[in-house]
Amino acid sequence: MRWIICCLTLMCMAAVPMSGVETNSPPATRPSAAISVPYKLTDTNHILIRVKINGKGPYNFIMDTGAPAMFLRVPAAEKLGLKTSKGGYAMLDKLEIEGGVTLNHVQCVVETPYQIEGMNAIGASGVDLDGLMGYAILARFRLQIDLSKDHMLWTPVNYVPPPLPTVRAPRPTAAAKDPTDKKEANLESMGSVMKLLGPLVKPKTFASKYRGFVGIELAGDGDKVSVLRVLGGSPADKAGIEPGDVLVSVNRKSVHTVAAAQDAMSKTFAGETAKLVLDREDATLELNISCTEGL
Repeated sequence: MRWIICCLTLMCMAAVPMSGVETNSPPATRPSAAISVPYKLTDTNHILIRVKINGKGPYNFIMDTGAPAMFLRVPAAEKLGLKTSKGGYAMLDKLEIEGGVTLNHVQCVVETPYQIEGMNAIGASGVDLDGLMGYAILARFRLQIDLSKDHMLWTPVNYVPPPLPTVRAPRPTAAAKDPTDKKEANLESMGSVMKLLGPLVKPKTFASKYRGFVGIELAGDGDKVSVLRVLGGSPADKAGIEPGDVLVSVNRKSVHTVAAAQDAMSKTFAGETAKLVLDREDATLELNISCTEGL
């Protein structure tokens, strides 16, 4: 039963009907260098990423190029206190994707896609999903994905997808007489059916293990990785790391690029210790930093 329901959900994942939403927010605020974005494959083999919205989170999103925009579940939007327009849109002041991707003034659709509702009802993904990360966000980056790894590379391409019409079509209902409307209504009703079947299926879960937070921003310079900024009050700040320090190794692994450093750091989780070696002028620092939770 659970396998059949998951297959039906996968078939419909790209069928999020929407006639339009404005998405002409500024491009990524990071330099045009590859950013290592950690991800997890769910039990249904969807790509799951974690984000913060207006500094709060993390929230769980499935990457879906078939969705035209970013869709945020209604309960999550209400918890965030977002104000929505008559069309169901909300403007996010800040969107942070784990790994270092930051977007400002992002417009999203506040709606609970029936695919997400159904998958949450039966615990198909192993975690509660908060929405879909669609084309309007993903098209701003060149994505390099190797499904055998636990991270992917996002490179800003300085492209903002053209704005879509701002008027959304009304949602179809089960009472619709047009055959096309009936088809959409049947797809939408799947979420409700799966929600009813949820108690009959024992969901699988996996422990949420948060990646460790150090609190430094890195910059590449040739074959060197330098500390660009240190977040005040962060573990790095308390350990005495300063801007200009050159990061030599992470957990005994030499690093020569920002992507390599981020990859090495992503393997240290909250509550664990990251072993960093840094060069500062004529001195070498060997630090054991206790990582906290964060993005």
